[in-house]
This record gives sequence, structure tokens and C-alpha cells, in this order.
Amino acid sequence: PGSVDLLFKTASRNGEVLGLMAESLAAVPRNDMGELLARALREQSDFVKKHALQALVRAPGSGEEDEVRKVAEAPESSPVIKAYANYTLFASGQKQLAPELFKAAHSSSVDVREVAAVGLGLVDTKESRETLKALGKETEQRVAVAAVASSAALGDQDSVGKIIQVVGYGKPMEASVMA
Repeated sequence: PGSVDLLFKTASRNGEVLGLMAESLAAVPRNDMGELLARALREQSDFVKKHALQALVRAPGSGEEDEVRKVAEAPESSPVIKAYANYTLFASGQKQLAPELFKAAHSSSVDVREVAAVGLGLVDTKESRETLKALGKETEQRVAVAAVASSAALGDQDSVGKIIQVVGYGKPMEASVMA
């Protein structure tokens, strides 16, 4: 068996191991792990799916868009997993999904809004900049820092200054979405 098959067989015996493997790949992506991550998307655990999707965003060209699309369209997928899947597909070039990111920005879920804030950093329009500005004013730190970081990535100098202020002098902020 190939190395991916061996890794998956080992990890598939224990969902926690598979989740940790996906989490590790989200932090340090590898382009040769697309098949493993696609298989991880078939697991029941949102923890595993979330980290597999994060890893797929950071390893473009893995060729797993069909599996990600299935997750995005599956009625049983949670709103946060659908948001991650749409963000992953958008980041891979499926720009027609931008409306899904804008919709997610208005979700009642903090996790979904955080994903939207990261994803909107890939949309350089007046609407995205306005949406990010509003998300950056949220009291939910994860959403606010993701929005400010995305605005900074789009070249907003006020946001760059806020990031420098927070890193250098402010209280720590943490975003769980890996952009």
C-alpha cells in the first residue's frame, strides 16, 4: 500500500488520531495529502472535517474539490462545516461562491462569521471591505481579529495599524481559522 493508504488506515482506526493528523496538516500543509484529507471529509466528526478543510485551503491544487463540494452541499453538514467548505472552494478559484461568504458574514454563529471574515479577505470589492469593517467592530474577538487581518491583507492601512497595535501593545487576540 501507498504511504497515504498506510497513514489513513492507521488514523481511521481512531477518529482522534485522524483529527490530530488533519489538524497538523492544517498547520503545516502538504500537497501530497489531498487524498487523505478528502477521506477525512467523509468522517462524522466536525473536528476532523474542519481541520481537513483548513488543510485543503492551505494546500491549493490538491484536486479534492469534488469531495469538498459534496460536504458543502450535504444537508447533514453543519453550518460551520458548510462555511469552511465554501471558503475552501472559493479559495481554490470558484469565485461564484462569494455570495455564500457574504451570507455567512451575517450568521448568528460566531464560528461561521469567523470563517466568512477570513474568506472575505480574498474578495477585493467595496462590499467585502465594508463587510469586513463591520465584522472588525464585533465584540467577538475571533471574528474581529479575522476581519481586521483580512482587511490588512487587502491593503487597508488602518487595519495594518490595528494589527501592529494588538501584536505590539494590546491584549492578545486569537483567530482559530487558519488563513
